[in-house]
Amino acid sequence: READAIAQVIRGFADPDVVHVDGAVNPAGDMETINTELILADLQTLEKAVSRFEKEVKGRKLPPIVLETALKAQVILDAGAPLSSATLDIEPIRELGLLTAKPFIYVFNVDEAVLQDAEKLAVLAALVAPANAVFLDAKLESELSELDAEDAAEMLASTGQAESGLDQLARIGFDTLGLQTYLTAGPKETRAWTIHKGWTAPQAAGVIHTDFQKGFI
Repeated sequence: READAIAQVIRGFADPDVVHVDGAVNPAGDMETINTELILADLQTLEKAVSRFEKEVKGRKLPPIVLETALKAQVILDAGAPLSSATLDIEPIRELGLLTAKPFIYVFNVDEAVLQDAEKLAVLAALVAPANAVFLDAKLESELSELDAEDAAEMLASTGQAESGLDQLARIGFDTLGLQTYLTAGPKETRAWTIHKGWTAPQAAGVIHTDFQKGFI
């Protein structure tokens, strides 16, 4: 619940040696199952929280907006929808770490044939729109990890891919979380620092050391 986003890995490949629990590959069905479980988990969290919120609001220990937001969230979830699909501002109950309120990245584990089929990729992407979709072949990614940079690039090119699935996941993950990196270079090392998009230069300097932010000129 402390995570800032959730990556949902979905099977999109057919392999008789890897049996699917339902007997057939069904990305849409798998997503529905997972989302239902997440919705139920959030409802359970809210059920416990609402009871506490009611007491604290009556005792004036908590602003009414907290209880109101929790009750509205329950209505959305009871309708079978994740909170991320609604316009509800969940900031008043952010402390609950509700799972369906987090941004989702859908990672489709497909085979090489699907990776090279634009029509099939478009169908899968449409299942999760407007959320981001990542397409990768776990078997291919494993093979790429064992090669040097030149051989890996050659293998990747042979499959018609511009970047590896893991690179794609990192890029989309950063974008989903609103993150970016900047580099520092010196005689001893070159290092990348992760910051939020829109941060000022002093804030970025503070990631290296708080003294840099305080004394920034």
